[in-house]
Parts: sequence; C-alpha cells; structure tokens
Amino acid sequence: MRALVLLDMLGDKDLQIQRDTNSDRRLQALFFGAARDLGLGKHVDGPAEEISDDHLRFRELGIPSVDLIDLRFGPNNSWWHTAEDKLENCSKASLAIAGRIVLAGLPALEKDFRRPR
Repeated sequence: MRALVLLDMLGDKDLQIQRDTNSDRRLQALFFGAARDLGLGKHVDGPAEEISDDHLRFRELGIPSVDLIDLRFGPNNSWWHTAEDKLENCSKASLAIAGRIVLAGLPALEKDFRRPR
C-alpha cells in the first residue's frame, strides 16, 4: 500500500474540506492543488486543524495518509451523528465536487507515490 486517501463526511451542502494537520503534507497539497486547478479552491482553503480520524492508524504504520473531511455538517454542526444525519440532508453537488477533486488528484498520486523499481 503506497498511500491512503480517506473520504469522510463530504456530503454537506456547504462543502468545506478541512486542512488536517495530521495528514501527509504531500498528499494534502496534491488534492488541494487539484481542487484549486479545477477552480474549486473555496472548498479547501479554510483554516487548518488537528483531526483524529481513521487515517491515523495507517500513518502509524508508515503509510502516507490524508483525511479529506468536512467536519461541519448542518447548521452549527448540529446534524453530525444525530437523527438529522440522513440522506436528504446531503448534497449531490458536494459529493460531485469531492469526486472531481479526488479524480483530478489521482494521476499525481500515481506519479508521486509510485513503487520504486
């Protein structure tokens, strides 16, 4: 395994992917750069914060990892892990934007995290 890209909680109607200080900087730059290249920088250019999530287990094993996550779901983050955490409160547009960002970043991931020959 060369890298882990964790996609988490990316369906919020106001998509804002946090810059996680626990994520691999190269991977983060790769995907955030892809977002900016697509004209989607407003979805990734927020403040940095420390995020403890499933990607940390991979990082502990020495696998470069990035957490692409929007930690604020619903008004004042009131829907996260509640009865309002349901499909009708998710945004197809935000999921499409996240998908575009990931797909745009994959070629660089393949190139930069290639196995040594």
